[in-house]
Amino acid sequence: MGSLEAPFFMLDETKLKIFKSFLSWDECKKFLKAVPAVTSEKMSWEDRTVSILNWEITDRVTNYVNSYFNTTLQCYDSQIQLWPIGSYSMPHKHDEDGREIGAWNAMIYLNHNYEGGHFVYPGGNFKPAAGTLTFFNGGKMYHGVTDVSKHHRYTMIFWFKQNGENNV
Repeated sequence: MGSLEAPFFMLDETKLKIFKSFLSWDECKKFLKAVPAVTSEKMSWEDRTVSILNWEITDRVTNYVNSYFNTTLQCYDSQIQLWPIGSYSMPHKHDEDGREIGAWNAMIYLNHNYEGGHFVYPGGNFKPAAGTLTFFNGGKMYHGVTDVSKHHRYTMIFWFKQNGENNV
C-alpha cells in the first residue's frame, strides 16, 4: 500500500493527489476477475460496471483517505468499471448537468496495457501504472478520460461525500 508522505494533509479542492502502488499487481489481478465481460462494442454504462460498495476494498480506500487527510468522508458508491476500446469521458464536474452531489473521488487503476484512456485534469493528463490510487474533488475539478484506443481500461472508482451531505 502507498505510504503516507506526511501526517494529516488538508483536503485541497484544486489538486489531484496520486498514491503510487496502493495495490500490488497481484491484488489488481484479483479485482480484474470481477470485471464485466465485453459483450458488444456499445455496452450500456450499467453493463460496464460492478458495484463494490460492500467490498473490503471500499472500506480500505475510505479509511486510507480519511486517515491521510484527517477527515471523515463517507463513500456512498463504488464500482469496478470497464472502459472498452472506443470509450471516453468528456471533461466534466460532478456538480453540473444533474450529476451526483458527492464531490470527492478516488480511483484505482487495475491495468496499464491499454492505449489512450488517459486521465485528463486541469494540470494535464496521465496514464498511471496499475495499482495507483488517485484522489481529487470531482465537484470542483474538471476531469475526463481520453479515447481508449487499444485494449480495454479497467478502474475502480469511489464517490465520497462530506458527513451530512445528501447524494442524488
